[in-house]
Amino acid sequence: MSSSMLNNLPEDVLMDIFARLPVKSLLQFKCVCKSWCNLIKDPIFITKHVNQSALSNNGYLAVTRQGSTFGGNCSISLISYETFREVIRITIPSKEYGKAPFTIVGSCNGILCLNVSEIGDTNFLFNPATSEFKELPKPNYPIHELKEDTISDFIGLGFGYEPESNDYKLVRISYSKRLENQFYSGVDVYSLSTNSWRRKNRLVLGTVLVNSFSKAFINGALHWRGVTLKRGDVRCHIISFDLPYKIDLAKEEWWPFVRNGSLAMVIRSKTHEEHHYIFNIWVMNEYGVKKSWTKQLTVGPLFVLKLVECGMNEELLFATHSTMYLYDLQRIKPPHDDILEADIIGNNFVPWVEVVNHIESLVTIEGTKVYAKRVRKNSWFGKYFIFFQLFFGLVVMVAYVVILPKLIHFLYPTNVSE
Repeated sequence: MSSSMLNNLPEDVLMDIFARLPVKSLLQFKCVCKSWCNLIKDPIFITKHVNQSALSNNGYLAVTRQGSTFGGNCSISLISYETFREVIRITIPSKEYGKAPFTIVGSCNGILCLNVSEIGDTNFLFNPATSEFKELPKPNYPIHELKEDTISDFIGLGFGYEPESNDYKLVRISYSKRLENQFYSGVDVYSLSTNSWRRKNRLVLGTVLVNSFSKAFINGALHWRGVTLKRGDVRCHIISFDLPYKIDLAKEEWWPFVRNGSLAMVIRSKTHEEHHYIFNIWVMNEYGVKKSWTKQLTVGPLFVLKLVECGMNEELLFATHSTMYLYDLQRIKPPHDDILEADIIGNNFVPWVEVVNHIESLVTIEGTKVYAKRVRKNSWFGKYFIFFQLFFGLVVMVAYVVILPKLIHFLYPTNVSE
């Protein structure tokens, strides 16, 4: 293709093509020419690429592995949504935090938020696709008035994106005080754009239930499982800034999630068989309307401990202490009561594994580049990944050399010189 043809290629066409490519290819394309580099670094293009990735089924499940530590090896497995097998294991070296275990708080637009502290004050952001790593400043606000040995039971963290301000935020919610026979929590918010924390002026009704991360970021709000007091009795609530939802439960375990774009709640009930549980999934069909809660389906009894994530489609991910199961509702027919029908994703995960849905992106966190060792697993996908990349690159090259010149000549016959 001549330079004149390249210069006359409409930018929106080029942007649309690039938005469908993996991050690894785009990072390589930045070295082709200055115009491509500027396009790929353009915030408008990065947003378009994120939106395209979110619509596709090429994402991952991000999960920590056994023995993962800051100071030793911070190891994150990426499990492909195409094969539901581990395809990449990323190891991040770190020297400062000894053998402290870390957990994944959440993932948003390709950025992972990691935590290494029971009181939620030591956090990191990491973009696995670009190897960008950022240690966040610690909040300088007191946690609460409880004794030190109960701190971990009253801390919640959540990570999300605020489109109005084009900003990524980490929220820490912690028990603050008891007023008029009621629990109240303080809220601290970290802003990536300012790289600083601030404390919200008003308290939130209720407190989070045990040390927990928000799995339900929807409608611009984070949601945690929590409790409030009423006439001295503890009542279950979904805790959020503006929408405290009362839930009438006895002693069942429950967790808020996002399922198919709606706020969902998974309730675990015991059965007469030891370690066998029934999972009832409720969905709020109209966000903010309490009466719209609808019981969607029941899964079990299953020999598992908890549901750890809802997949991008109809997948449910269950876990025992260190084994994770993929339960595909599109493939497994009712009555959904046999865990042997599920696929075992792995059996070497950290106890009480944390799993998040994750996509690759070019979003920058203004951090530092780290050497993140990547081990591509010996799966069928991994063995032929290089072949697929070469083949895809060949197809793109043929498209540029053969197809696009003819298309441009057809669309712009007077502007393209031969």
